[in-house]
Amino acid sequence: MKNLVLISSLALAILNPLSAEEKSATGQWPIQNDMRVFANFLPGQAVVGEAVTFAWNSHNTSACIITGVPGLTGNYRTSGYHSFVATTSLYAQVQCYGANGGQGSAVDYLSVTAAQGEPSISASFTPSLIRYGDSTSFRWSAENADSCSVSAPIHAAGLSGTRLLSPAETTTVTVTCTNGNKQVSKSATVYLQTTEEPSFAPYASPRYLSSPGYVQIHPNAIDADRCSVDGIPTDTNGSASLFIDRSQTFSVTCIKGSASERKNVYVYVGDLLK
Repeated sequence: MKNLVLISSLALAILNPLSAEEKSATGQWPIQNDMRVFANFLPGQAVVGEAVTFAWNSHNTSACIITGVPGLTGNYRTSGYHSFVATTSLYAQVQCYGANGGQGSAVDYLSVTAAQGEPSISASFTPSLIRYGDSTSFRWSAENADSCSVSAPIHAAGLSGTRLLSPAETTTVTVTCTNGNKQVSKSATVYLQTTEEPSFAPYASPRYLSSPGYVQIHPNAIDADRCSVDGIPTDTNGSASLFIDRSQTFSVTCIKGSASERKNVYVYVGDLLK
């Protein structure tokens, strides 16, 4: 539809040229012996990569020379239009000649500006997985942006920043940045661990016995309500002292809330040099 409107505008410019009085403010003027020349860029302002059309028209002329328009250099008919892709600002001139030796010209200027790029956004939670009551740090930064806004529950503005957050549920925060008429959004999510699991790293001391003897099995619980070794209740940060006469695997179970987990510890009995 835009192309149709553009061609329609060109047709009007070519078929119905303005009078000298009407064109006095645009740089298109009547020349001697009622010779008139017209030149127009449509649009007159563009961004790099945008399609532009140059249109020209003349009265009482037999030939025109066009300079300054990409793809148009040399002798051309007395009216027409030509489309091209804008890359830089430029001046165009149409110089026309009449059969009686008269001549006239018209110029027009095309202003071309750099295309606005999209903003580049970085947004993240550290850590991105937390337990209820823990805090996380939200960080964001943007390049090639005029302004940024951060959604709830942060409610902030600026091209960069850091905020601490203690969410009661899994939460997503969105950063929206603009650069001229370009707008980009990026989101980051912090996940709330809903299942409470025990955290422990059991070990045996010693791990090797050259002959039958006692060994200490440590649950080494970091976060647990209670633990046991082979079914024997053991303090979470204590140990179970057990006598063994052969290599054996011990089962250590720890519980936190309604969640439980079991891990195995192996103790070797015998001469390692055999």
